Amino acid sequence: MYTKELINNFKEIFTKDNIQIIAHRSPDGDTLGSCFALCEALRLYGKNAEVVCSDDVTPKLTILTEGKTELSSTFKPNCIVTVDVATADLLGKKYSETASKVDYAIDHHYTHKNYAKKVMLDGDCSSAGEFLFNLFEQAEIQINSKSAQLLYAAIASDTGCFKFSNTTHETHIVASKLLRYGIETEDLLKVLLDEASIDYIKFECDVINNMKVYDGKIVLLPVTKAMMEKNNIAEGETDGLSYLLRRIQGAKVGATLRESDEKIRISLRSFGDTNVAEIAAKFDGGGHVKAAGCSFKGDIESAEKALLEEIRKTLI
Repeated sequence: MYTKELINNFKEIFTKDNIQIIAHRSPDGDTLGSCFALCEALRLYGKNAEVVCSDDVTPKLTILTEGKTELSSTFKPNCIVTVDVATADLLGKKYSETASKVDYAIDHHYTHKNYAKKVMLDGDCSSAGEFLFNLFEQAEIQINSKSAQLLYAAIASDTGCFKFSNTTHETHIVASKLLRYGIETEDLLKVLLDEASIDYIKFECDVINNMKVYDGKIVLLPVTKAMMEKNNIAEGETDGLSYLLRRIQGAKVGATLRESDEKIRISLRSFGDTNVAEIAAKFDGGGHVKAAGCSFKGDIESAEKALLEEIRKTLI
């Protein structure tokens, strides 16, 4: 059970109008599914609500965004809510100056930085989607099958379809409750987690050929802009590469390093006892024990060297 204060804070959102919901930059299935589930619930209660994001949505994730690739503001908000946004930096370019104006932050990252006026946090939840369902249920706010399907997608995305270690018995209970809404899951999960274009498959081949393994237990996937351009891959489409790290036998820590215009974006994964959130924190990042992210200013070779050094310190 959540505290009365937390539930009341959530209920407050449904007393507002002209509500802007912000997803984190480089949006994934959890932030988008959760944001649009909340948006749908607010509209059911007669509220004017929209979802915005600094970055474009990748084609496969438009199944969660009503077909939209660009999520821009259409009205001046009276209330601003972030979902699955652990730090102000994750608001991205368009909304970086909005951090001080955020009224409510709903998140499941224990490394969350308190930038909002009111924070709703449960670091034990697998995903923002799981946490949001708990809030709906305990606040006794009704949702429809559309919101239920979006929440299911959010949970499935952040748990690797219930394969990752962040999946708990509570996660399965929430998923079971969502299935009672009669939602469709087969095609949804196929699009979200299985399907890929021919260009993307070829891109994966290049990434695998560029893979580096150190000490038999550290796996790094450097992804250059040249590799992306060669295969017509947008930056946001590289988020799914982390699953390749899980396939390497003996791997304890893995990371993808993606070259972008400004920084090297790093996504870390742990397949043992290593807390990668602590490694990410060395680069002003954060996340979960098993999955975290950060960025590095400089070239990809320097980022690789610095990251490898920190990982080795942790594994000693």
